[in-house]
This record gives sequence, structure tokens and C-alpha cells, in this order.
Amino acid sequence: MKAALVCMLACTSAAASSPAPQLDRYLTAAAARLDVNGTVLVAKDGKIVLRKGYGWANAARREPSSPSTRYRISSLTSRFSRIALGQLERRGLVDGGKSVCAYVAHCPAAWRPITVDLLLDGRSGLPLIPPRAPTRSLDGWIDWLRARPLRFIPGHGRDRTESRLLLEAKLVERAGAMPWIRYVTQNILRPAHMVDTELDRPGLRGRATPYVRTKRRTLGAPAAFPPLVRPDVLYGLVSTVDDIYRLERALEDGTLLGEPVDERWLELGHGPRGTSDGWYTAFTHYPDDHLTVLVFNNMGGFFLGDLETRIFLLAVGWPPPRVEVDPALLDRYAGRYTWFDGYRNRRVTVNLTRGPNGTLSFSSDRYEGTVINGIRRGAWKMTLAPANQTTFFDLRSAFLVSFENDDTFVLRDRQSTRGDRYVRSG
Repeated sequence: MKAALVCMLACTSAAASSPAPQLDRYLTAAAARLDVNGTVLVAKDGKIVLRKGYGWANAARREPSSPSTRYRISSLTSRFSRIALGQLERRGLVDGGKSVCAYVAHCPAAWRPITVDLLLDGRSGLPLIPPRAPTRSLDGWIDWLRARPLRFIPGHGRDRTESRLLLEAKLVERAGAMPWIRYVTQNILRPAHMVDTELDRPGLRGRATPYVRTKRRTLGAPAAFPPLVRPDVLYGLVSTVDDIYRLERALEDGTLLGEPVDERWLELGHGPRGTSDGWYTAFTHYPDDHLTVLVFNNMGGFFLGDLETRIFLLAVGWPPPRVEVDPALLDRYAGRYTWFDGYRNRRVTVNLTRGPNGTLSFSSDRYEGTVINGIRRGAWKMTLAPANQTTFFDLRSAFLVSFENDDTFVLRDRQSTRGDRYVRSG
């Protein structure tokens, strides 16, 4: 039963025709609404099914976006430090269990409990970098961090700013015995054949012009911010969708780390102050679906996650086929369920009732009263259709409700492997 369900929900598109025409129609319409302005690459089962530009690389010169257009990838830049440290660890030059003080000169005593693994896991306790901080060199920032106390005991909290990323880049330089960009070029870009990736600079060939989407849905001028660090090892790389797809393949086939890496990730790349500088990227990989989605935008001022989710759903052939179930089953599942949200420290309630046409109506107070994008949220509502006797899917989004028995169900996003378990409460 479970194996059949996994095949039906995760492999729906296997027997279907290519999703490329449907994806292209959706993205063409999205570009006309200015819901995307950039380049999209979608790969399924190791083959590229869509690779196309939408909108303008430079609106003033009427230069359209294309697969060769280069975009600043912003916070995705920090992924290269993590790959570099993985390489250095495999070469015996970095030990994840050792203190960062083994690799940093003049290391403060307070840093000794910070291991490389804690740093990479975002639990270092390094101090916060203030908003609108001045531009410094990487060494200058390390000196600044040394002179300030930790925010929390290493391993007992979560890092919230770029401090740990700066220290990661410094570890690459110290263990790799060369500047960060030289190490990245020699050990990542060249082996992966990433010919269009480098540090951003004025007049760079093939570089898109950044914009922001205005309230009237036109392309407006972006905000300009000085870099936090120079050279910009945090946000400063430019690349193409082709190059980042080459990076993923070089990780999957072991070229970069000596063994295959096929991990799940969902990353939205933006600058230190959001997307107001005009750059916004998505790099997502779903190993269970053998699917990669790359969306590079030279337009900020909107939420890219909704677009990326829609691309994912179209690529996997969502929604699955619905079936008819006995109305008595719907009555058995109807009722009030609760789940404790540890993040918000509150109990969440879901009410399930019989809906029209063999569905279940879902209503939750999970987001009720919260303000998102300036709008106060009410009850979260969904209409759930049956995929089989125990699993129901929302007709408008990617949520699944899977009943373990008459009194317990798990709610999860189709893009996620984990969910929240709700228990009947009366």
C-alpha cells in the first residue's frame, strides 16, 4: 500500500509527457504579469526539460533574458565556502570536530569551544553584525569579531547574521593557503567547468541589469548598497543557470567532493537587505523526484517562493489523480484535531468537515492573527480531495494530509519529507 502511494504521489510525471510546454505557458504568462524576469532551468531525471529566458536582461536596450545571461547570485555565494571546506576536510586539512582556533591566528579564548561543525551548523554564537555596517576586508571583519563577546555559548543557540559566513570564508583561506576567490576558482569553478561564474564587477560581459518590481508592476530602479566585505565572499558571485546546474552535477557525480552528494536543498538567494538591490535567485533540488529548479531574476520586490513552488508542481505532474471514497469514511475522519507548535509555543487547531463532491474541508487557526506582507491572516482553509483511502491533497496547493488512523493525521507540504502530526481532541 505505502509503496503504491509513494509511486503515485512522487512519480506521477514518470508516465506523463514532458512538462516543458505547460511550464513554458505558465512562465510566459508570469513574465507578462512581472511575476518573473530572468532565466529558468528545470531538469528532471538528469535531463534538462526547460531552459529559457523570460523578460528583459536590459529593458532600456531591449535585450531579452537568455540562458547565457549572468546574474548576481547573492547569498548563494556562501555555498561555495561550504563546498570548499568539505574538500579541505577530505584532504585532511580541516577537521570538523576541531576548534576553529586550530585554523585562525590570534584566536580568542571564547572561540575555543566553537568547532568547525558548529560553525557550519550555524550554532557558533559569533556576535551580530549591525545593520548598515561599513565595508571591511575579510581580515578586518575577523578582527572586528575577535574584539566582541559571543552572543551565546557555542552549540546553545542559532546564528542570525553573516558572522559565521565570514569566518567560514576565512577558514577556506587559512586551510587552503590562498585567497578565497583563487581557491574557489581553482578547486570548484574549473573542475566543474563553470566558465561564466566569477566575482561581480562593473561592465561585466553578459551581466543583467538589476530592477525592482514597483507597486504598478513596472521595472523600477533598485537600491544600491555598499558591500559588507571586499572582495565580496558573501554575496558577490555572478553566474548563469547553466553554470549552477553544472555545479549540481559536479556534486552529484563526485567531481568536487570525491563522492556523490545528492542532498535535498531549497535556497532563495538575496542580498543582505532582501531583494531591494534587484537580485533574487532560487536554487532547489529534490532528490526524491530527481528534480532541479533554477530561477535567476534580475528583479526584486516580490516573493519568489510561490513561483518556484508552482514550477515544482507542474514539473512533477501535480495534482495526482483523485478517487471516490465512501462518504462514511469522510464522516469518520471529520472532527477537531490539535498539534503543538513548538516554534510559536502554542497549540494549533484543525477542524475537518465533510465538503462538497466527496472532499474534506480543512480550517486551521495556525496563522490566524499573524501579519504577512502587511496583511493580517485569518483562518487557513483548504479543500482536500482523496488520492486513496488514507491520503488527501489540497486542490490549490501542495499540501497532503495522510491519516495514520481515524484519530491521527500528518500534514506536510508535497515538497517536504517531514510533517506535523495532529491528534483528535474531541
